[in-house]
Amino acid sequence: MDFLLLKSQKNEIFTLIKDIGLNPANFKWEVVSNSINTFQNVSQLEYIDTQYYFKFDHIVEGHYAMFSPGFSEAVSEGQAISWDSQIEYVKEWLDRLKIEVEEPDLWELMSEQKELNIFVSDNIVVGESIQIDDHDRIENNLNELKEYLLKFGNVNISNQKIIMERLEYLNESSKRVNKKEWTLMLGGTLLSIIVDILRNPVVIREFITLANKLFSWLSGTPLITG
Repeated sequence: MDFLLLKSQKNEIFTLIKDIGLNPANFKWEVVSNSINTFQNVSQLEYIDTQYYFKFDHIVEGHYAMFSPGFSEAVSEGQAISWDSQIEYVKEWLDRLKIEVEEPDLWELMSEQKELNIFVSDNIVVGESIQIDDHDRIENNLNELKEYLLKFGNVNISNQKIIMERLEYLNESSKRVNKKEWTLMLGGTLLSIIVDILRNPVVIREFITLANKLFSWLSGTPLITG
């Protein structure tokens, strides 16, 4: 005899997923073998494109839970018996799952950051001045970068202040130094923001793309590569 979830039970879990802030479209249902009795089939909810799952196992006494990520290890399991107790396990699993899927991989992020480089093209002549008409363009470009970081960077108040100070310094220095020196300062400042402040890999990639797009006019080439 198989022990598959009822439609009403799946709907209850659908609501829990939405309530915690995850997208139900990122989950899928599968029918798998019972861990205890392999001749029986049970329902398993999986988070797409990951190794994470919640298996609704069944034993003689009633419901049994097996899930990943676990409480403090890759996989946890426990005897639930009643459906209400099983739902409590599901809630705990969703809490852990949300952390794991939204937490940036800092080791991967560090590896990506090591590969980033500043490229200042030889198209910029040594000693070439920044034209007066370009000052407004620089200010507008820097403001666009600032707006993106404050909106999508998920940075705290202290780091917001650092970002604004660094970008404002760039804006003011564009009136004092030559074009090549300022381009180097720009690249160095943007890299420092990436390394010191940003943590989300998607935001970092979008920020680099935006910066390269906004400042390609300086030399006709991408400023940050890697």
